[in-house]
Amino acid sequence: MFKQILKYLTFISTIIFLHFIFRSDFVGLISIVLVFFAVVLMCNIWRPVATILYTALAVRIAVMILGTYFVVLPDSWGDTDNFEKQAWIWSQGSFSDILSQNPGPDAFFFSWVSSFLYSLFGRNVLMLESINLLFGIGSVLLGWLLAKKFWDNRTAIKVCWILALFPTLVMYSGYYLRESYIYFFLTLAMLGIVGWIRTGDMKSLIITSGSFIVCFYLNGVLILGFFVFLIIISFTTLKNFFKSIRRGYIHKKSLVVLFVTILFFGSYFTNKFSIPKLGEFKQIIQSKLILERLVWNTRGDAAYPEWTIVKTLDELIYVAPYKIVNFMFGPLPWQVKKSVHVIGVFDSVACIFLFYLIICNRKNILKDEALKVMFLILLAYIVFFGIGVGNFGTGIRHRSKFIFLLLIFAGPFIPSISIFSKNKLKK
Repeated sequence: MFKQILKYLTFISTIIFLHFIFRSDFVGLISIVLVFFAVVLMCNIWRPVATILYTALAVRIAVMILGTYFVVLPDSWGDTDNFEKQAWIWSQGSFSDILSQNPGPDAFFFSWVSSFLYSLFGRNVLMLESINLLFGIGSVLLGWLLAKKFWDNRTAIKVCWILALFPTLVMYSGYYLRESYIYFFLTLAMLGIVGWIRTGDMKSLIITSGSFIVCFYLNGVLILGFFVFLIIISFTTLKNFFKSIRRGYIHKKSLVVLFVTILFFGSYFTNKFSIPKLGEFKQIIQSKLILERLVWNTRGDAAYPEWTIVKTLDELIYVAPYKIVNFMFGPLPWQVKKSVHVIGVFDSVACIFLFYLIICNRKNILKDEALKVMFLILLAYIVFFGIGVGNFGTGIRHRSKFIFLLLIFAGPFIPSISIFSKNKLKK
Protein backbone atom coordinates (compact mmCIF):
# COMPACT_ATOMS: atom_id res chain seq x y z
CA MET A 1 0.00 0.00 0.00
CA PHE A 2 2.80 2.40 0.99
CA LYS A 3 4.67 1.72 -2.28
CA GLN A 4 1.52 2.49 -4.32
CA ILE A 5 0.96 5.77 -2.46
CA LEU A 6 4.65 6.68 -2.95
CA LYS A 7 4.42 5.92 -6.67
CA TYR A 8 1.37 8.15 -7.12
CA LEU A 9 2.89 10.94 -5.04
CA THR A 10 6.03 10.76 -7.18
CA PHE A 11 3.92 10.91 -10.32
CA ILE A 12 1.94 13.95 -9.08
CA SER A 13 5.17 15.70 -8.06
CA THR A 14 6.65 14.98 -11.47
CA ILE A 15 3.61 16.42 -13.25
CA ILE A 16 3.76 19.59 -11.11
CA PHE A 17 7.47 19.95 -11.82
CA LEU A 18 7.03 19.39 -15.55
CA HIS A 19 4.13 21.84 -15.62
CA PHE A 20 6.39 24.47 -14.04
CA ILE A 21 9.10 23.80 -16.67
CA PHE A 22 6.73 23.48 -19.63
CA ARG A 23 3.94 25.82 -18.49
CA SER A 24 3.93 27.54 -21.91
CA ASP A 25 4.21 24.27 -23.83
CA PHE A 26 1.07 22.21 -23.28
CA VAL A 27 1.67 19.82 -26.20
CA GLY A 28 5.21 19.10 -25.00
CA LEU A 29 3.95 18.45 -21.48
CA ILE A 30 1.24 16.06 -22.69
CA SER A 31 3.78 14.24 -24.86
CA ILE A 32 6.08 13.60 -21.92
CA VAL A 33 3.16 12.51 -19.72
CA LEU A 34 2.10 9.99 -22.38
CA VAL A 35 5.65 8.65 -22.53
CA PHE A 36 5.60 8.33 -18.74
CA PHE A 37 2.43 6.21 -18.88
CA ALA A 38 3.92 4.08 -21.66
CA VAL A 39 6.97 3.41 -19.47
CA VAL A 40 4.71 2.59 -16.52
CA LEU A 41 3.01 0.00 -18.73
CA MET A 42 6.40 -1.48 -19.69
CA CYS A 43 7.39 -1.65 -16.05
CA ASN A 44 4.19 -3.46 -15.08
CA ILE A 45 4.82 -6.07 -17.79
CA TRP A 46 8.58 -6.48 -17.24
CA ARG A 47 8.84 -5.97 -13.49
CA PRO A 48 12.46 -7.22 -13.07
CA VAL A 49 13.74 -4.11 -14.90
CA ALA A 50 11.14 -1.61 -13.67
CA THR A 51 13.66 0.32 -11.56
CA ILE A 52 16.09 0.48 -14.47
CA LEU A 53 13.47 1.74 -16.91
CA TYR A 54 12.27 4.43 -14.50
CA THR A 55 15.88 5.48 -13.96
CA ALA A 56 16.51 5.57 -17.71
CA LEU A 57 13.42 7.72 -18.16
CA ALA A 58 14.36 10.14 -15.37
CA VAL A 59 17.91 10.60 -16.65
CA ARG A 60 16.79 11.17 -20.24
CA ILE A 61 14.08 13.67 -19.25
CA ALA A 62 16.66 15.54 -17.16
CA VAL A 63 19.04 15.72 -20.13
CA MET A 64 16.21 16.81 -22.43
CA ILE A 65 15.18 19.62 -20.07
CA LEU A 66 18.79 20.65 -19.53
CA GLY A 67 19.49 20.83 -23.24
CA THR A 68 16.22 22.58 -24.11
CA TYR A 69 16.18 25.32 -21.48
CA PHE A 70 19.55 25.74 -19.81
CA VAL A 71 22.72 24.72 -21.70
CA VAL A 72 23.83 23.76 -25.19
CA LEU A 73 24.81 20.10 -25.05
CA PRO A 74 27.27 18.39 -27.42
CA ASP A 75 25.79 17.43 -30.81
CA SER A 76 22.50 19.19 -29.97
CA TRP A 77 22.79 21.52 -32.96
CA GLY A 78 23.59 21.09 -36.63
CA ASP A 79 21.82 17.92 -37.77
CA THR A 80 19.14 18.24 -35.09
CA ASP A 81 18.22 21.73 -36.32
CA ASN A 82 18.31 20.72 -39.98
CA PHE A 83 16.10 17.67 -39.44
CA GLU A 84 13.58 19.66 -37.39
CA LYS A 85 13.44 22.57 -39.85
CA GLN A 86 12.84 20.22 -42.76
CA ALA A 87 9.99 18.55 -40.87
CA TRP A 88 8.44 21.98 -40.33
CA ILE A 89 8.84 22.98 -44.00
CA TRP A 90 7.16 19.80 -45.24
CA SER A 91 4.32 20.16 -42.74
CA GLN A 92 3.23 23.46 -44.30
CA GLY A 93 1.55 21.72 -47.25
CA SER A 94 -1.60 19.65 -47.35
CA PHE A 95 -1.68 15.98 -46.39
CA SER A 96 -1.31 14.95 -50.04
CA ASP A 97 1.58 17.42 -50.45
CA ILE A 98 3.41 15.79 -47.55
CA LEU A 99 2.81 12.34 -49.03
CA SER A 100 4.33 13.47 -52.31
CA GLN A 101 7.48 14.66 -50.52
CA ASN A 102 8.44 11.15 -49.34
CA PRO A 103 12.26 11.09 -49.69
CA GLY A 104 12.48 7.30 -49.43
CA PRO A 105 15.60 5.82 -47.79
CA ASP A 106 17.31 9.04 -46.78
CA ALA A 107 18.63 10.88 -43.73
CA PHE A 108 15.50 13.07 -43.84
CA PHE A 109 13.04 10.21 -43.95
CA PHE A 110 12.24 10.52 -40.25
CA SER A 111 11.81 14.28 -40.74
CA TRP A 112 9.18 13.42 -43.34
CA VAL A 113 7.39 11.13 -40.85
CA SER A 114 7.57 13.87 -38.21
CA SER A 115 6.07 16.39 -40.61
CA PHE A 116 2.72 14.56 -40.30
CA LEU A 117 2.76 15.21 -36.54
CA TYR A 118 3.61 18.86 -37.13
CA SER A 119 0.73 19.19 -39.56
CA LEU A 120 -1.66 17.80 -36.92
CA PHE A 121 -0.38 19.39 -33.71
CA GLY A 122 1.76 22.32 -34.82
CA ARG A 123 5.47 22.90 -34.45
CA ASN A 124 6.67 21.44 -31.17
CA VAL A 125 10.21 20.09 -30.77
CA LEU A 126 9.49 18.55 -27.36
CA MET A 127 6.77 16.42 -28.90
CA LEU A 128 9.29 14.96 -31.35
CA GLU A 129 11.92 14.57 -28.64
CA SER A 130 9.39 12.73 -26.48
CA ILE A 131 8.90 10.12 -29.19
CA ASN A 132 12.69 9.75 -29.40
CA LEU A 133 12.65 9.34 -25.64
CA LEU A 134 10.14 6.49 -25.83
CA PHE A 135 12.19 4.61 -28.42
CA GLY A 136 15.30 5.18 -26.32
CA ILE A 137 13.64 3.53 -23.32
CA GLY A 138 12.35 0.76 -25.57
CA SER A 139 15.89 0.03 -26.75
CA VAL A 140 17.02 -0.38 -23.12
CA LEU A 141 14.25 -2.95 -22.62
CA LEU A 142 15.12 -4.78 -25.84
CA GLY A 143 18.79 -4.82 -24.84
CA TRP A 144 17.85 -6.63 -21.64
CA LEU A 145 15.71 -9.14 -23.54
CA LEU A 146 18.56 -9.75 -25.99
CA ALA A 147 21.09 -10.25 -23.18
CA LYS A 148 18.76 -12.81 -21.57
CA LYS A 149 18.95 -14.89 -24.75
CA PHE A 150 22.64 -15.57 -24.09
CA TRP A 151 23.51 -14.96 -20.44
CA ASP A 152 22.09 -15.37 -16.96
CA ASN A 153 19.77 -12.83 -15.39
CA ARG A 154 22.56 -11.20 -13.38
CA THR A 155 24.48 -10.40 -16.56
CA ALA A 156 21.33 -9.26 -18.37
CA ILE A 157 20.54 -6.82 -15.56
CA LYS A 158 24.07 -5.38 -15.72
CA VAL A 159 23.75 -4.89 -19.47
CA CYS A 160 20.39 -3.19 -18.94
CA TRP A 161 21.78 -0.80 -16.32
CA ILE A 162 24.62 0.26 -18.59
CA LEU A 163 22.26 0.82 -21.52
CA ALA A 164 20.11 2.96 -19.23
CA LEU A 165 23.00 5.15 -18.06
CA PHE A 166 25.60 5.09 -20.85
CA PRO A 167 26.23 8.85 -21.51
CA THR A 168 26.06 8.91 -25.32
CA LEU A 169 22.95 6.71 -25.38
CA VAL A 170 21.28 9.00 -22.85
CA MET A 171 22.36 12.10 -24.74
CA TYR A 172 21.22 11.03 -28.20
CA SER A 173 17.91 9.71 -26.83
CA GLY A 174 17.07 13.26 -25.74
CA TYR A 175 17.77 14.92 -29.10
CA TYR A 176 15.75 15.05 -32.28
CA LEU A 177 18.04 12.63 -34.10
CA ARG A 178 17.61 9.25 -35.77
CA GLU A 179 19.71 7.42 -33.21
CA SER A 180 16.92 6.38 -30.79
CA TYR A 181 14.98 4.74 -33.60
CA ILE A 182 18.10 3.03 -34.91
CA TYR A 183 18.99 1.69 -31.43
CA PHE A 184 15.50 0.23 -31.16
CA PHE A 185 15.17 -1.38 -34.58
CA LEU A 186 18.75 -2.62 -34.74
CA THR A 187 18.32 -4.36 -31.39
CA LEU A 188 14.98 -5.77 -32.60
CA ALA A 189 16.73 -7.08 -35.73
CA MET A 190 19.27 -8.91 -33.55
CA LEU A 191 16.47 -10.48 -31.50
CA GLY A 192 14.96 -11.70 -34.76
CA ILE A 193 18.32 -13.15 -35.85
CA VAL A 194 18.62 -15.10 -32.60
CA GLY A 195 15.09 -16.44 -33.02
CA TRP A 196 15.69 -17.51 -36.62
CA ILE A 197 19.02 -19.24 -35.93
CA ARG A 198 17.71 -21.12 -32.90
CA THR A 199 14.21 -22.04 -34.03
CA GLY A 200 13.91 -21.32 -37.75
CA ASP A 201 10.68 -19.47 -36.94
CA MET A 202 9.36 -17.48 -39.92
CA LYS A 203 8.13 -14.80 -37.53
CA SER A 204 11.73 -14.18 -36.52
CA LEU A 205 12.76 -13.80 -40.16
CA ILE A 206 9.95 -11.30 -40.71
CA ILE A 207 11.03 -9.33 -37.61
CA THR A 208 14.63 -9.31 -38.79
CA SER A 209 13.76 -8.29 -42.34
CA GLY A 210 11.28 -5.62 -41.26
CA SER A 211 13.66 -4.14 -38.69
CA PHE A 212 16.55 -3.94 -41.14
CA ILE A 213 14.27 -2.30 -43.72
CA VAL A 214 13.31 0.38 -41.17
CA CYS A 215 17.01 0.85 -40.37
CA PHE A 216 17.65 1.16 -44.11
CA TYR A 217 15.17 4.03 -44.33
CA LEU A 218 16.73 5.73 -41.29
CA ASN A 219 20.37 5.17 -42.23
CA GLY A 220 20.87 3.43 -45.55
CA VAL A 221 24.24 1.84 -44.88
CA LEU A 222 22.77 -0.19 -42.01
CA ILE A 223 21.32 -2.50 -44.68
CA LEU A 224 24.84 -3.94 -44.75
CA GLY A 225 23.86 -5.97 -41.66
CA PHE A 226 21.03 -7.55 -43.63
CA PHE A 227 23.48 -8.30 -46.46
CA VAL A 228 25.72 -10.19 -44.03
CA PHE A 229 22.80 -12.00 -42.40
CA LEU A 230 21.37 -13.19 -45.72
CA ILE A 231 24.75 -14.36 -47.01
CA ILE A 232 25.41 -16.40 -43.86
CA ILE A 233 22.00 -18.06 -43.61
CA SER A 234 21.87 -18.72 -47.35
CA PHE A 235 24.67 -21.26 -47.12
CA THR A 236 22.83 -23.28 -44.47
CA THR A 237 19.50 -22.81 -46.21
CA LEU A 238 20.87 -23.93 -49.58
CA LYS A 239 22.24 -27.07 -47.97
CA ASN A 240 18.86 -27.88 -46.37
CA PHE A 241 17.06 -27.14 -49.62
CA PHE A 242 19.12 -29.65 -51.64
CA LYS A 243 18.75 -32.25 -48.89
CA SER A 244 14.98 -31.90 -49.06
CA ILE A 245 15.03 -32.21 -52.86
CA ARG A 246 17.01 -35.46 -52.63
CA ARG A 247 14.45 -36.81 -50.16
CA GLY A 248 11.57 -36.04 -52.51
CA TYR A 249 10.03 -32.91 -50.97
CA ILE A 250 10.60 -29.16 -50.87
CA HIS A 251 11.62 -27.47 -47.62
CA LYS A 252 9.26 -24.46 -47.67
CA LYS A 253 11.21 -22.29 -45.23
CA SER A 254 14.40 -22.78 -47.21
CA LEU A 255 12.56 -21.87 -50.39
CA VAL A 256 11.27 -18.63 -48.84
CA VAL A 257 14.74 -17.64 -47.58
CA LEU A 258 16.36 -18.37 -50.94
CA PHE A 259 13.64 -16.38 -52.73
CA VAL A 260 14.15 -13.38 -50.41
CA THR A 261 17.93 -13.59 -50.81
CA ILE A 262 17.83 -13.81 -54.61
CA LEU A 263 15.24 -11.02 -54.82
CA PHE A 264 17.21 -8.75 -52.49
CA PHE A 265 20.67 -9.19 -54.02
CA GLY A 266 19.28 -9.42 -57.55
CA SER A 267 17.50 -6.08 -57.13
CA TYR A 268 20.61 -4.35 -55.87
CA PHE A 269 23.10 -5.80 -58.36
CA THR A 270 20.76 -4.84 -61.22
CA ASN A 271 20.56 -1.28 -59.85
CA LYS A 272 16.88 -1.44 -58.87
CA PHE A 273 17.52 0.50 -55.66
CA SER A 274 20.31 2.56 -54.18
CA ILE A 275 21.86 2.92 -50.75
CA PRO A 276 22.09 6.47 -49.35
CA LYS A 277 25.65 7.86 -49.50
CA LEU A 278 26.69 4.89 -51.64
CA GLY A 279 24.26 4.93 -54.50
CA GLU A 280 23.41 2.07 -56.81
CA PHE A 281 25.71 -0.89 -57.36
CA LYS A 282 27.11 0.63 -60.57
CA GLN A 283 28.11 3.73 -58.55
CA ILE A 284 29.74 1.81 -55.70
CA ILE A 285 32.23 0.19 -58.06
CA GLN A 286 33.34 3.60 -59.34
CA SER A 287 36.40 4.60 -57.33
CA LYS A 288 35.97 8.32 -58.11
CA LEU A 289 32.64 8.51 -56.27
CA ILE A 290 34.03 6.60 -53.29
CA LEU A 291 37.02 8.94 -53.01
CA GLU A 292 34.80 12.04 -53.25
CA ARG A 293 32.64 10.75 -50.41
CA LEU A 294 35.68 10.03 -48.21
CA VAL A 295 37.04 13.55 -48.80
CA TRP A 296 33.65 15.09 -47.94
CA ASN A 297 33.46 13.15 -44.66
CA THR A 298 36.87 14.43 -43.47
CA ARG A 299 35.91 17.88 -42.23
CA GLY A 300 35.25 19.89 -39.06
CA ASP A 301 37.15 20.52 -35.82
CA ALA A 302 37.24 16.81 -35.04
CA ALA A 303 38.51 15.80 -38.50
CA TYR A 304 41.20 13.15 -38.87
CA PRO A 305 44.67 14.29 -40.07
CA GLU A 306 44.98 15.36 -43.70
CA TRP A 307 47.11 12.33 -44.57
CA THR A 308 44.02 10.15 -44.06
CA ILE A 309 42.41 11.74 -47.14
CA VAL A 310 43.16 9.18 -49.82
CA LYS A 311 43.66 10.03 -53.49
CA THR A 312 43.59 6.44 -54.71
CA LEU A 313 41.93 3.29 -53.38
CA ASP A 314 45.38 1.70 -52.96
CA GLU A 315 46.12 4.20 -50.19
CA LEU A 316 43.29 2.69 -48.15
CA ILE A 317 45.60 -0.26 -47.43
CA TYR A 318 47.49 1.77 -44.83
CA VAL A 319 44.88 4.45 -44.05
CA ALA A 320 41.96 2.08 -43.33
CA PRO A 321 43.46 0.45 -40.17
CA TYR A 322 44.10 3.89 -38.65
CA LYS A 323 40.57 5.08 -39.42
CA ILE A 324 38.94 1.89 -38.14
CA VAL A 325 40.86 2.09 -34.85
CA ASN A 326 39.89 5.77 -34.50
CA PHE A 327 36.28 4.97 -35.20
CA MET A 328 36.14 2.38 -32.42
CA PHE A 329 38.45 4.00 -29.88
CA GLY A 330 38.65 7.71 -30.73
CA PRO A 331 39.12 10.38 -29.72
CA LEU A 332 42.47 9.54 -28.19
CA PRO A 333 43.66 12.07 -25.56
CA TRP A 334 46.02 13.92 -27.95
CA GLN A 335 43.17 14.44 -30.42
CA VAL A 336 41.10 16.52 -28.00
CA LYS A 337 40.99 20.14 -29.18
CA LYS A 338 37.97 21.48 -27.29
CA SER A 339 36.46 20.91 -23.86
CA VAL A 340 33.35 19.50 -25.54
CA HIS A 341 35.51 16.65 -26.89
CA VAL A 342 36.21 15.37 -23.36
CA ILE A 343 32.95 13.41 -23.25
CA GLY A 344 34.21 11.57 -26.31
CA VAL A 345 37.29 10.46 -24.36
CA PHE A 346 35.06 8.80 -21.75
CA ASP A 347 33.19 7.06 -24.54
CA SER A 348 36.44 5.86 -26.13
CA VAL A 349 37.80 4.53 -22.82
CA ALA A 350 34.55 2.61 -22.28
CA CYS A 351 34.81 1.09 -25.77
CA ILE A 352 38.43 0.06 -25.21
CA PHE A 353 37.45 -1.63 -21.96
CA LEU A 354 34.49 -3.41 -23.59
CA PHE A 355 36.73 -4.58 -26.42
CA TYR A 356 39.09 -6.07 -23.86
CA LEU A 357 36.16 -7.87 -22.18
CA ILE A 358 35.03 -9.21 -25.56
CA ILE A 359 38.48 -10.74 -26.07
CA CYS A 360 38.15 -12.36 -22.64
CA ASN A 361 34.75 -13.75 -23.65
CA ARG A 362 35.82 -15.01 -27.10
CA LYS A 363 35.34 -18.70 -26.24
CA ASN A 364 31.69 -18.22 -25.31
CA ILE A 365 31.10 -16.15 -28.46
CA LEU A 366 32.59 -18.82 -30.70
CA LYS A 367 30.38 -21.52 -29.14
CA ASP A 368 27.11 -19.80 -30.03
CA GLU A 369 25.97 -19.62 -33.67
CA ALA A 370 23.78 -16.56 -33.09
CA LEU A 371 26.59 -14.67 -31.38
CA LYS A 372 28.95 -15.50 -34.25
CA VAL A 373 26.49 -14.15 -36.82
CA MET A 374 25.95 -10.99 -34.77
CA PHE A 375 29.69 -10.56 -34.37
CA LEU A 376 30.24 -10.79 -38.14
CA ILE A 377 27.54 -8.16 -38.64
CA LEU A 378 29.23 -5.92 -36.07
CA LEU A 379 32.60 -6.46 -37.74
CA ALA A 380 31.15 -5.47 -41.12
CA TYR A 381 29.69 -2.30 -39.60
CA ILE A 382 32.97 -1.40 -37.88
CA VAL A 383 34.98 -1.80 -41.09
CA PHE A 384 32.48 0.09 -43.23
CA PHE A 385 31.81 2.98 -40.83
CA GLY A 386 35.48 3.05 -39.83
CA ILE A 387 36.59 3.66 -43.41
CA GLY A 388 33.73 6.02 -44.23
CA VAL A 389 33.85 8.29 -41.17
CA GLY A 390 36.32 11.20 -41.39
CA ASN A 391 36.10 12.78 -37.94
CA PHE A 392 35.74 11.40 -34.43
CA GLY A 393 32.71 13.57 -33.63
CA THR A 394 30.62 11.82 -36.25
CA GLY A 395 32.34 8.57 -35.27
CA ILE A 396 31.06 8.80 -31.69
CA ARG A 397 27.48 9.17 -32.85
CA HIS A 398 27.74 6.26 -35.31
CA ARG A 399 29.57 4.13 -32.76
CA SER A 400 26.75 4.62 -30.27
CA LYS A 401 24.57 2.49 -32.57
CA PHE A 402 26.68 -0.55 -31.70
CA ILE A 403 27.21 -0.08 -27.95
CA PHE A 404 24.48 -2.61 -27.19
CA LEU A 405 26.31 -5.24 -29.26
CA LEU A 406 29.59 -4.57 -27.46
CA LEU A 407 27.78 -5.05 -24.16
CA ILE A 408 26.15 -8.30 -25.31
CA PHE A 409 29.51 -9.73 -26.41
CA ALA A 410 31.26 -8.58 -23.21
CA GLY A 411 28.33 -9.90 -21.10
CA PRO A 412 29.66 -12.32 -18.46
CA PHE A 413 32.88 -10.35 -17.95
CA ILE A 414 31.22 -7.02 -17.18
CA PRO A 415 32.25 -6.30 -13.57
CA SER A 416 29.62 -5.72 -10.90
CA ILE A 417 29.47 -2.25 -9.40
CA SER A 418 27.41 -0.84 -6.56
CA ILE A 419 24.50 0.29 -8.73
CA PHE A 420 23.78 -3.33 -9.62
CA SER A 421 22.34 -4.11 -6.20
CA LYS A 422 22.26 -7.73 -5.13
CA ASN A 423 18.53 -7.66 -4.60
CA LYS A 424 17.87 -6.59 -8.18
CA LEU A 425 20.28 -9.10 -9.63
CA LYS A 426 18.57 -12.02 -7.92
CA LYS A 427 15.27 -11.35 -9.65
